[in-house]
Amino acid sequence: MALRAPAAAFPLQRVPMPKDGAVTESTGVRFDPGHSASVQAKRDRAKKHPRLAQRLEPRLMDAWEQAATEGSRKSMSSLSASGVRVLGENVVVIVQCDQTTTPKDVASAIATKHGTVIRTSEAHVKAAVPLSALEDIASNVPGISFIRTPVEHRAENTVITEGRGVAAANPWHTAGCRGQGVRVAVIDGDFQGLDKLKAQDELPSSAIEMNFSDEAMTNGIDGL
Repeated sequence: MALRAPAAAFPLQRVPMPKDGAVTESTGVRFDPGHSASVQAKRDRAKKHPRLAQRLEPRLMDAWEQAATEGSRKSMSSLSASGVRVLGENVVVIVQCDQTTTPKDVASAIATKHGTVIRTSEAHVKAAVPLSALEDIASNVPGISFIRTPVEHRAENTVITEGRGVAAANPWHTAGCRGQGVRVAVIDGDFQGLDKLKAQDELPSSAIEMNFSDEAMTNGIDGL
């Protein structure tokens, strides 16, 4: 027979909210007002442009929004500074096609939107498109599932992640098995600190984010 303690044995306590930038003793979580504002901005954007937010890589989405408020020249400059390849007024993208169409048909449609097709593969189209045309292409061209920037070749991370030891990967690396040509997908509910980990070189800056919800990807507190 289960015994239930009286409610008075566990009185409710009001926990004061920490000030901006403070760290709670119980969780060690720092409340960063700038991060909260960024998360809210991403949520608002996802609600305002749900279809676009699901089809555009976040930094392409950022660039498209920046172009609308600050002009395409500054936005293209920001993209170039972040390592994205730009050709004049165009940004180079990889268009991922779904199974309802063929890359050839998608390439033809992109050409009608003033895009320049570089090449096609079995499921992708590489093209240089005007930043201003991203919304039209992502929203109105049939058969597109996602648009991202190309994954550029990069040297091995300068940071040796602690996860390498936990995963017992060191012996495999010593033997020459280093995961060449292998792509890894991480599926989780949230990725708090993703931008910071990229900046610290803990994760490749070219890691692709795909959001399948109506909220921002970095709104949780579980960590990566």
